[in-house]
Formats: sequence, C-alpha cells, structure tokens
Amino acid sequence: MKVLIATDGSAGAEEAAWLLAHLPHRDTLDVLVLSVVPDYGVHGSVEVVEWMKAAIEAERKRAEEATQRIAQMFDGADAHVETLAREGHVSKTILEEAAARGTELIVIGAKGHSALERVLLGSVSDSVATHAHCSVLVVRPTGLKDREHDTLRLCLAFDDSEPSRFAIKQISEFKWRENTQVDVVSVLQLPMAYTDVPFDFDLNEMREALKQKVDQVIEQLSPVVGQARGHVLDAVHVGNALTQFAEENQIDLMVMGDTGKNLLERFLMGSASRYVLRHAHTSVWIARRPQTS
Repeated sequence: MKVLIATDGSAGAEEAAWLLAHLPHRDTLDVLVLSVVPDYGVHGSVEVVEWMKAAIEAERKRAEEATQRIAQMFDGADAHVETLAREGHVSKTILEEAAARGTELIVIGAKGHSALERVLLGSVSDSVATHAHCSVLVVRPTGLKDREHDTLRLCLAFDDSEPSRFAIKQISEFKWRENTQVDVVSVLQLPMAYTDVPFDFDLNEMREALKQKVDQVIEQLSPVVGQARGHVLDAVHVGNALTQFAEENQIDLMVMGDTGKNLLERFLMGSASRYVLRHAHTSVWIARRPQTS
C-alpha cells in the first residue's frame, strides 16, 4: 500500500503517524512522510522581511526534524520510507503529491500545530479529506497511544454500497490485533416526520434485511479481527447517528466509505462521512478507491 503521512511537526501529526505505524500490515508499506512549509510570501520593510525569512527557515528546520522523527517510527517494520519537505499551499501540495505518486491512503492529524495557523490556513485535514482522490485517515487523540496494549475499538459504518465494501477490503489489508473490537453499524434512515410524501414499506422487513447484511460483513471480517458485533440503528440523520454511537461506545476509529469522485457526488452521497469527520471525537478513516483526476 502506498501511504502519504502529512506532518506539520505537531503532536497531532505525530500521533497520526504513530497510529499507522502500530497497525500491523500484511504487505510492505511504501511510505512518504511529507512536510509542507506554508508559502506566506515575504514583503514589507527590511526588518519585517528579515524576520519572516528567519521564521520560515526555522519552520523548514522544524519540519525536517518532524519528518525524521516519523520515519524512525517505522524502523524495523516492513516498510520503505521516504521523507520530503516542500513549500507551498499546504492542503493543495499534499493533494498534488498524493496524486502524483498514486497514493492509496493519506494519513493526517485533525489539527495543526498552532491556533493561529489553523485560522490563517483553514482546516487542512478537512480540505484534504474532502478533496482527496484516495482514502484518508484523519487522526484525533482518543487516548489510544497511552493505552497501547488495551482494546482498539473500531467502528465500521456499512450501508451495502460499493464504497463501504471497499472500506471492508481496505481494512482487511491490516492484521488487526486479537484485542481489536469491531462494531459493524448500519443505519436504517427513517423518513422525516413532517414529510407530505406518502410511503408504504415495512420497516421491520428492511431492518431484518440490513441485519442479515451486517451479519455477512461480520463473517467476512472474522478472520482478520479479534471480535465483531453487529448493530442496526434507526435514525433520521445517518451522520448524527454514527457520531452518537462513536461517542457512547468510546470508539477509537470510525471507518466508512465515500465516493471520492466529483463535487456533486460528494454533496449528494458524502454528507454522512463529512458530518462524522467534522463532528465526531474519534479518528475517521474515509475509504475511497484511488481516482485519476
């Protein structure tokens, strides 16, 4: 698997890399650790220009040190690791580099290294997750690193779509530990109570059909995870239901499929994944088949 780990030197970025490094993989990982120094533009008085140049140089040095720390996390692992430092617009550069290298998974922390930079640059992780043409793992601190040998709680959101089936395929490429607990969750989306559109269907029948499909997923995952449970939830809002489930069950990682194609399809079909990404307090893995631009 070709993986790009994006780092800004923050603790969040290093925790994202740590999570990937601690997922035993079946095949060799081809890892690029990428740091991007923002291109702020240097202009103003002589004093301001000199100060900016010094600040950018310090940022560049910090970024290079961060890439080396992350590269060392893979020492002894079945992985080929390359480091690269670039300058430019952060999210755009990450996306361009990922596309150029045929990346299958981008790994990124949910937050940057300072509040000021997040205000200036916007949410890099949100932009990357929305516009990437491959899978994206956005990592939030859930305390997992402090309880490394405890149970890893993973939730797979399943809607029987091709993207969610690809999510199953992608996570099956990793050798999850025996103490990994997987909750396979499918949401039966209920009609709005105030709708004027008549409907005539059997919710119990639909719920049972979903349960059967969830049971099939559990059977498929049984060789690669420690334990798996199935759930069918009734909800009007799919993203909110998944977010609440993650919070109530202290999920460490939510895995879900997404179309990853054009803007219209992301708007129509990707609302649940975007909602979870922006509202859940857990790490989120959005699985997409790599797409060409």
